[in-house]
Amino acid sequence: MEEFLANTKGYRFGFQGQEHDDEINGDGNSYAFEYRIHDPRIGRFLSIDPLAAKYPFYAPYVFSGNRVIDCSELEGLEPKKEAQFYLWDDWSCDEIENILEEKVNALDASKKIKEKLLDDVDDAEDGLWWFRVFQKDWAARNLTKYLMGVGGVDIYSFKELSNYDHFNKLLEKTNIDIVSQIKSAAVLLKNGETMTLKISQAHATQGQKASSEGEAGEGTNDFALAFGATEMAAMGTFTISKDANGNLSYSGTAFYSFMDKYDWGPARRNTELKQMMGVADHWQMMNLKNIGAADFWSRSYFSGFISGTGTSFNVINYQDTYNPSFQQDSEQDNLTIPEGTPITYDGRQ
Repeated sequence: MEEFLANTKGYRFGFQGQEHDDEINGDGNSYAFEYRIHDPRIGRFLSIDPLAAKYPFYAPYVFSGNRVIDCSELEGLEPKKEAQFYLWDDWSCDEIENILEEKVNALDASKKIKEKLLDDVDDAEDGLWWFRVFQKDWAARNLTKYLMGVGGVDIYSFKELSNYDHFNKLLEKTNIDIVSQIKSAAVLLKNGETMTLKISQAHATQGQKASSEGEAGEGTNDFALAFGATEMAAMGTFTISKDANGNLSYSGTAFYSFMDKYDWGPARRNTELKQMMGVADHWQMMNLKNIGAADFWSRSYFSGFISGTGTSFNVINYQDTYNPSFQQDSEQDNLTIPEGTPITYDGRQ
């Protein structure tokens, strides 16, 4: 079969913006990345990865970490994520480490303090690298945002968060607390009576369990790694009744707040995981505030209609309640968003 090629001799660049190197293998069969030559016919590089020692789980000739859909190749060194579902993926791990190291070296501090901070930077970068390579995208995004001092508020929808078991367990605990308070109040009711109960705060926390067993363990689940320990509070007004036979029924709307507790997670202090992931522990992460790392708020606000009897309950019609035109109730989560604070929704621009 005769082969036809467009006449592009006047333009030297092609695949991923790289320059053709047609002298040895023919037109379009070699691309000169900065560090290696790529052969698009086999989807492999022709020489060993200069960073092979850092990526022992990759064959040394693979292209783009074998992730050719959502990543491009960073000049023959490592995959670079292109489908940026999350923000702040613009820096590579090495770039972030270099930026943070420069900040440490610029400090007016003793050699001992600088050495400790450089160790903390190295552990944080190792954790970020682990998150990115193993596609813990949410965790990588949050850690990048913290390390680079981006700040601001992330507002998540109920629909987004409800895709994750970690969040659903937290919500289940909160609803159980609400129902427990309702049943405790119902003890005061006589048969045939009705009362109104205002719950000022139901509460639950969900820690990050230490585990190195892949996605089956919360310690390596993307959501758990992104937030570490989380918290939920709820408030609402409920109508409680007992019929003539003493059968209990109740209903009302609860208003929920989901919050990141700013604990970087007990799994990150677990020896096995720390050795496997190289992730900085909570106090190392806090130390990095000395060089510009900054907290940011993660929140979700939603409501749900709760109804039940003495033996069961149900929650329906969960709806997001956040409105950027007004401040959330500080009684609910003690967060006042300063005017002008950058806000993202579901981690997207």
